[in-house]
Amino acid sequence: MSGEPLVLVQRQFEKPQVYFEASITTVQWLSCYLFPQNRANQASYELPRGNITHLSPSNLHRGKESELFRAGAVADPWIRTLRMRNNDESEKELAYLFFRCQLHWHVGLLLLSKRREEEKPMRSEQVTQLLQRAKPLDQGSQGQILLVPPLRDGKTSIVKKIVKTYDNRRATNEIIAGLLLRNVPRVACLKSYYQDDDHYYLVMDHVEGKDLFRIMADQHFTPLPDRIIRRIMTQLTATLSAIHDLDVYHKDIKLENIMWDNITKTATLIDFGLCYIDRRSNECNDYGGSLPYAAPEVRMKDIDFNASLADVWSLGVVMFTLTYGVFPFNYDEDWSPNQRVHFPDRAVKSTAKDLITRMLEPEPQKRVTMAEIRKHPHLKRWLS
Repeated sequence: MSGEPLVLVQRQFEKPQVYFEASITTVQWLSCYLFPQNRANQASYELPRGNITHLSPSNLHRGKESELFRAGAVADPWIRTLRMRNNDESEKELAYLFFRCQLHWHVGLLLLSKRREEEKPMRSEQVTQLLQRAKPLDQGSQGQILLVPPLRDGKTSIVKKIVKTYDNRRATNEIIAGLLLRNVPRVACLKSYYQDDDHYYLVMDHVEGKDLFRIMADQHFTPLPDRIIRRIMTQLTATLSAIHDLDVYHKDIKLENIMWDNITKTATLIDFGLCYIDRRSNECNDYGGSLPYAAPEVRMKDIDFNASLADVWSLGVVMFTLTYGVFPFNYDEDWSPNQRVHFPDRAVKSTAKDLITRMLEPEPQKRVTMAEIRKHPHLKRWLS
């Protein structure tokens, strides 16, 4: 897509209202993208709270460049229903087209937009107030993580202050995933987001506890108790099933991206910067991720792979490491895509070994699915 996509206006901190606008180039793209020849004369989608917007080539106005198209204010830009007229294509296909435009609209407005000067002071003031209250919590390669005392909702928050670079896909993915997964349990909740000339600011719920890598390192990689591992696995498989149902695939499941609160016994999935989102298919050709957790088909980098099954493999590496205190494969040695897991000499339940073996199956078409993991005897018969 060429030109300036859209402009995001955020009017409230706790419950932001989102406006969608389009420039001339965007309208031409929308017209071409949503209404190619012989696809549909008119289509409509319903936004929450009964706000229905009808789009057709005739009502995409060609007026002022700055405000050619406005689709109202909604609390959550998500397609609830789709109706089509004079159209031979499947409803699912056009729903995907709308979905892709929704993503471009919401993120394009934030990340690639011109600014409306009358809104800028309010955004800047909100960010300034946040940063004045924040204290440094962690420093990563992408930027800084700040801890913010409880806001009006009574919850402690963090601010991910991400440096703008030539490739801002990580920030974009975090925002899209945060919007799509806001109601999924045990996923860090995105509250709001902002930008200035140099940074993106992602305001998220603070997740209590430590990440699993830090927990394992603090105890010199002593294996965790079986009961804790099964609780973690039960929760993670439920969370991943929920996000996969929303066509989001994490693609970077590892110990560092799983928070464990030992008081509430809760495992929370964090960091969706490398996630893959696609409503048409879970077939992916984006080979990012962490090497020790990458499935063989991801490492090969010459074929599309099933992102859901790649998440299964990564989760299998996590379970193996928690169970045995070592990683299942040594990638410093000669590596083969058909390499099978070998278990250390340690007393472990046979059902645990069976589940790990099925998750670390090198042939993806033979690998266990997330739904099958949840039904496996090692987890199904366990009571928390």
